[in-house]
Amino acid sequence: MMKHKTIFLTLAIWLFAITLHAQSAHVFTMLSVIALAQQQSPDAYIAKHQFRSQFWQYRSFQATKLPQMSLSATTPSYNRSIEGVQQSDGTVTHMERQYMDTYGTVNIRQQIGFSGGEAFLTSGLQRYDNISGNFTGTSYTSIPIVNVGFSQPLFQYNAYKWAKQIEPMRYKEASRNYLETMERIAEKSVTEFFSLLSAQIDLQIAQKNMAAYDTLFMLSQGRFQMGKIPETDLLQIELQLLQATSNVENCKINYDNQLIQFKSFLRLQDQLPVTLIPPQMDVFLLLNVEEVLDKAVANSSTALSFQRRMIEAKSNLNRSKMEGRFDATLYASFGLTATGERLDDAYRNPTDQQQVRLGLSVPIYDWGVARGKIKMAESNLELIQTQVEQEELDWMQDIYVKVARFNMQQQQLTIAAKSDTIAQKSYTLTQLRYMAGKEVTFLDINNAQVQSDNALKNYYNVMMNYWRSYYELRRLTLFDWERREELYFDERKLL
Repeated sequence: MMKHKTIFLTLAIWLFAITLHAQSAHVFTMLSVIALAQQQSPDAYIAKHQFRSQFWQYRSFQATKLPQMSLSATTPSYNRSIEGVQQSDGTVTHMERQYMDTYGTVNIRQQIGFSGGEAFLTSGLQRYDNISGNFTGTSYTSIPIVNVGFSQPLFQYNAYKWAKQIEPMRYKEASRNYLETMERIAEKSVTEFFSLLSAQIDLQIAQKNMAAYDTLFMLSQGRFQMGKIPETDLLQIELQLLQATSNVENCKINYDNQLIQFKSFLRLQDQLPVTLIPPQMDVFLLLNVEEVLDKAVANSSTALSFQRRMIEAKSNLNRSKMEGRFDATLYASFGLTATGERLDDAYRNPTDQQQVRLGLSVPIYDWGVARGKIKMAESNLELIQTQVEQEELDWMQDIYVKVARFNMQQQQLTIAAKSDTIAQKSYTLTQLRYMAGKEVTFLDINNAQVQSDNALKNYYNVMMNYWRSYYELRRLTLFDWERREELYFDERKLL
């Protein structure tokens, strides 16, 4: 019966397209609407650029793991001033000085993730030109030829260590958010598809009813003239014909509005009419709630965000404990340096150069500022933990309800299809009995027509709910339940 109904409805849709006097038209199935919306709808463009932003943020973080090279230089620095110059006997004589100083350094730095320190390698060259009176001359200094060292905070907050946990989670969360947005677009596509389909069916029903009441009115006129029906019945049918004619106009307006909204959603710029082909319901899915919950926990961005929020709260607590407390920084370097009046002399017979220092920072009394920050961070961690536990519980219960509601859709669709078949048959039989002159009142015809129209609308409304529920569960689990495979996307196509 459902296959016959689909064939009949498809033929009716094609006839409807012909009535629009169209030379060509867009022909859409529900799946083609979803595919087009995921490709070019405004929501799809927004999701694409949001993912790009998070991708490059993650790439920037990944780059911090690699050595960073930089060049700094001053070419040149000119100075003419009166300065105090210390003499050999210790006295200071103020005299005019005029010189040019040119230097440049190359620095390579590498973060040490597990400790929060930094290793570095530096090499540079300086040229000094003295142009003060009789003391002209040029000298070069390598500063130094090679200088290797490291700087290591001993008791500071290690932001890099925490970022190594959080940033990959943020990127994975962004990837899942993109997939979830695509499934959310699919849900919206189902709504737009069936909204236009319903408006299209409403118009077809209105046109069919108008034609039926026109036939009944002409038949009733003859029966009234023969004295077989009272004038009140004739007037009721004429009134119903007028209302059916008005309803056709209203349905046309509603269809045009839905068509504009549909094209806007898909960003269709042409004026071609649209023909929709309803999906066939040959196979129904029944989902196991435990499996759905497992997939949601494993794949959902919501589940991942629960973990990230807990790590961020622990990171803030660690920061509060480390900052404003006793601190020490160890710095050490070793290098070679040389100087001379010529450039090659600056690299000949270098001498070694070492530096070691330990810096300390000891707070004596801060009036409880550090302790207050720690208590606030501890309280925030407990609050986040409580919120996450409650949100996770509500989230899983919501999934449970959605799965149960989805599994009910098969029965709902079966009932709706059977109700539509019965209502259509009842309306047809009532019309035939009236035309045959049997004892059928106008009220009987009207009730049969209303039941028939409502049954057909309800069938497509239940079908829309089925597909919306299906894509909602796909979004919550990032799993294709028809093909039994994980959802994924090619990142390279978005960059």
